[in-house]
Amino acid sequence: MHGAAFFPARVCFAVAKVLMPTCLLGLGSNQGDREALLRSAVDALRENPQIAVEAVSSFIATQPVGGPPDQPSYLNGAVRLTTEAPAHQLLCEMLAIERRLGRERRTRWGTRRIDLDLLLYGESVIDTPPLVIPHPRMAFRRFVLTGACEVAGERVHPLIGWPLTKILDFISRPPASVGVYSVAPQAAEKLIRAVGRALKGRDLACGELAGPAASAVGQPGEWWIATAPTRADDFSPRLKILLLAPDDELPCPPSEQRRLQNHVTRSGHGPWLTLWTPSPADAVDEVIAAIEAMRTL
Repeated sequence: MHGAAFFPARVCFAVAKVLMPTCLLGLGSNQGDREALLRSAVDALRENPQIAVEAVSSFIATQPVGGPPDQPSYLNGAVRLTTEAPAHQLLCEMLAIERRLGRERRTRWGTRRIDLDLLLYGESVIDTPPLVIPHPRMAFRRFVLTGACEVAGERVHPLIGWPLTKILDFISRPPASVGVYSVAPQAAEKLIRAVGRALKGRDLACGELAGPAASAVGQPGEWWIATAPTRADDFSPRLKILLLAPDDELPCPPSEQRRLQNHVTRSGHGPWLTLWTPSPADAVDEVIAAIEAMRTL
């Protein structure tokens, strides 16, 4: 009877502890006393009884990526924690901490006193905006992965299927290339030309990476962006841009686009970024920011 009275309680307690997800957060600041703001954010996380902070990375100075020009440099870091809170509740707590520390959301990728990003929540894959897990841009942002690998390098990205350390190594080594995948070649070529014009004179070359031209990729100091062969497994750009269009604007059956999407986003083949053609200016900004995030720290 004693065992029946107490053993289940111990089992329930142990199971509850095991099931607490391990989460990964990204931290950033480029206004005010950046280090003090990052430490205040970590302290606020520690004060929440539903959160247990396990590790905090070093804070590293990084260059701004995207957004208005002439921004001050950032301090970035990462936090590994466990929590009893569901993912949406954890996100709400992070947003509340940002507000208490003076975060104002005005310009996308603009200056900010504090920025908290939920990168990973256990092994979960969530797509209920504003919460998207894993964070859709973490896998090609060197300034995110550097701190993340310090505290959770062995963690496996739930969609890519690689440890974070392997992802960081992958985006860091040649060939320094970006492949644009689309069932609408003209849209892909238009995006490439627009990116080339925007980055003219900034060590970026545009071209076709299929076939013999692939051997010319990855010269020192040079990034390539090009249309990619849609079924070539031997071509592995550092980042795949998946350019999608609404079904009623496709030059082919929608099933072709779905097959391409499955091909590009399959596990074990590196990071990708999904973009939609109806907003070409936004697409250009996204690609430029992604390239900058891979090549700078």
